[in-house]
Amino acid sequence: MLAPLSFALLLALSLAAKLDGARLPARLHWDGQHWLVQSAGVPLQAGDRILSLEGRPAVFPSLLGDPVQLRSRAELLHWVEHKTFLYQQMKSGTLHLEVLRTGRPLSLEVTPARDSVLSWGRDVWIELLPACFFLWAGWTTLARAPRRPESFWFCWMCLLTSWCYLASTPFRDGAVLHPGLLKLELGVNFLAFLFGPAVLLHVTLLVPEKSVPDPFMTVLYALVGLALLSLDVPLLVGLVGTLYAVVLLAVIRATWRYRSSVHRQQMKWIWAGYVLGLAPGLVFNGLPLLLGRPRIFEDAAVGFFLVCIPWCYSLAIQRYRLFDIETLAEGSLVYLFTLALICVLEMSLLAALGGGFALPASTVILMVVIASAYGGVHTRVAALFRREETPVVQQFQERASGRGSQEVLDCLYATLLQWPAPASLEWCAGKLEVGCRLELGEPVTLEMQLEAGRGLRLGPLPSGRHYSSRVLTLLERLARQAALLYQNARLFEQEVQRRENALAAREGLLNDLHDGVGASLASIRMLSRQPEVSALAGDALFELQHFLYDGLDYTLPARVWVAELRAYGNRTVAEFALEATLSDEVIARSLGLRVFRWFRERLRSADSPARAELTLKNGSVSLRMVTGADDAVTTELFGAVEVLVGGA
Repeated sequence: MLAPLSFALLLALSLAAKLDGARLPARLHWDGQHWLVQSAGVPLQAGDRILSLEGRPAVFPSLLGDPVQLRSRAELLHWVEHKTFLYQQMKSGTLHLEVLRTGRPLSLEVTPARDSVLSWGRDVWIELLPACFFLWAGWTTLARAPRRPESFWFCWMCLLTSWCYLASTPFRDGAVLHPGLLKLELGVNFLAFLFGPAVLLHVTLLVPEKSVPDPFMTVLYALVGLALLSLDVPLLVGLVGTLYAVVLLAVIRATWRYRSSVHRQQMKWIWAGYVLGLAPGLVFNGLPLLLGRPRIFEDAAVGFFLVCIPWCYSLAIQRYRLFDIETLAEGSLVYLFTLALICVLEMSLLAALGGGFALPASTVILMVVIASAYGGVHTRVAALFRREETPVVQQFQERASGRGSQEVLDCLYATLLQWPAPASLEWCAGKLEVGCRLELGEPVTLEMQLEAGRGLRLGPLPSGRHYSSRVLTLLERLARQAALLYQNARLFEQEVQRRENALAAREGLLNDLHDGVGASLASIRMLSRQPEVSALAGDALFELQHFLYDGLDYTLPARVWVAELRAYGNRTVAEFALEATLSDEVIARSLGLRVFRWFRERLRSADSPARAELTLKNGSVSLRMVTGADDAVTTELFGAVEVLVGGA
């Protein structure tokens, strides 16, 4: 918690110093001899050369805003003393100046300007925004990887850099600060300015692996502290430049020394940070200066890109999305090509139109054209660089749908052998959660979890390929689809097994009832000499069979069933005839018993003679009966079975 608290305290002090400070209402430039007014309000004019302030000669340190440009310890002390003097004079509300205007000396009284938050220039905000970003990068890195020493020192480096940005904010625009706040801001500025690159070197020597002993860094910090106590500005500036050069050498050494896949990806991210952070300044300002041209942008503007350095360091330290550096490079290349094509389009339009437009009209036309063309150009350029994604999830789903659990696993194994084709593929116990987890060891592996206790471990990918976020996303989708199909297959197999076990238990119960109660009823029916007892036993046996065999899984031969109907009719009615047309070989026992029950009831109340016509086709029964001398007609419906009873 000390990092954000110290940042908030220094931010409050810097803002208070900035709001309390005053400055000359002019933009000044040192021409080597005098401070030259570039732009100002009344009474100063552009072109005035300031000779003195309150009777003191206006030398180089007098109106200098940034103390880093001082050339000696003596100038630094003179700068602090002169700023204190100016602050006391500005408290009166006026400042007496001696200026040289068109060759004539003039004495002027100038009212100091005080800035509000709304009047702060972009230079101030360009200092505050990177300071906040550095603090965020360091704090989040330490929070996500608290046990790594490189995270701790990286957080300190970001905190010192944010202090340096904050402490530099009040000095922007040549503001004159309260003496106490001036010394505090100056001390913090020099401390962070010097120790920031020293701690950055420490972090670089810890990533990807610790490469120097602790006493080396202790000696380095001691030397930096001694240099800071000297207050020799050129020495401090030269030491900072040396430290940054050593940092780059350390990055080159680590890149050459560490060859494992994880270490290589970490160093790629670090190099990406330096390229993204330093390239804009070198391209837009460095190259024009080498060619004798003016800077394209201000140093503060291109300096904002330095936030890319802690961002990439943070990713390397956390080992977060390590294998997405190629995706970042691909995306950057797409945008560079898109920008190049848009620039070619702009220059072609200017050339075709003669370049004679007034600036406002041409700017509006070109902005409309560029805005309308950017989306299409970017889409087509991205299509050129985008790698074709393997439809691995769809292919696996087509292979594994409707398969058993073991077949689903076999299909997944075969799919992974085809894509992403890891060097090794083996089954493992896995964790509890379904999905993929990347193991950043040596070698890099990936665990694909399907259910608790069952997963696959994928080894490193073939040369030139990595577990990027795009690959991980596809594997995550594949894992979840495979887990869904596998679990559904398991549930189906378990349900089938449960039904088979229940059917086996039912069969055992049915056999016991049939052999026990059924055999007793059959014996009573056959041995009893009383017709009533025999009929009751037959009815009881019929109901028992209907209870035992109530289900579609129980069938009996159709011819046996018709023979039982015919035998029952002959026993019940004196004159009975049954004609049967059978298209099916078997009939569901429950269906046959339902028809038989109704058939039995009709025959008991029927008069002789009786005849029946029965048709069995496609699992349905049609029964036509003619009973008695009046040939009465009746129709009954039993579920999906229609039974017709009646005359001719």
